[in-house]
Parts: sequence; structure tokens; C-alpha cells
Amino acid sequence: MKVLNILISAFRALQRNKMRSFLTMLGIIIGVAAVIAMLAIGQGAQYSVGRLHRDSEGMSCCGAPFAGHSGRGSDYRRKHELGDGDTGDRLGLS
Repeated sequence: MKVLNILISAFRALQRNKMRSFLTMLGIIIGVAAVIAMLAIGQGAQYSVGRLHRDSEGMSCCGAPFAGHSGRGSDYRRKHELGDGDTGDRLGLS
């Protein structure tokens, strides 16, 4: 068959099977939209995690500063930990 005959046959098949053609096009459109949405969600999550990582500046996963980072090491921890005897004075309880 020649290319022209193939195209004519294809267009006739599309005209005869309108519902099947519509459902096929709808499936392709929904599939492409789903892929685009998943990529956008992935990039947004990657950006959000990167921003959180940049904003943490020396904080560990638990919220405590890393030793020696940003000029805060054991001195910072010693001054801000509770249970060292003078917590009542710092909290205004005594």
C-alpha cells in the first residue's frame, strides 16, 4: 500500500470509530498531564527540601547545633542546656 492509501484508511477508521478515537485521545491527554504533574511535584519537593537544608544552617536533624558550626560549639550547649544547677536562676524561679 502506498502512503496516501494508508492515510485515507486511517482517517476512515477514525471516522467510523469516533468513541474509541475519543477515548484514546482522552487517555493520552490524561497520561501526559499525569507525567507533567508528577515531575512538577518532584521538583517542588526537591526545592523545598533544599531550601530547608539551606535554612537550617548548622542544625542537626534534631534541632541541636553541630559542634563548632557558626561559632557555636560546646560553649553554646553549656549555656543553654537545662539541668546544670542554675536553671532556676536563669528561668526566674528562685
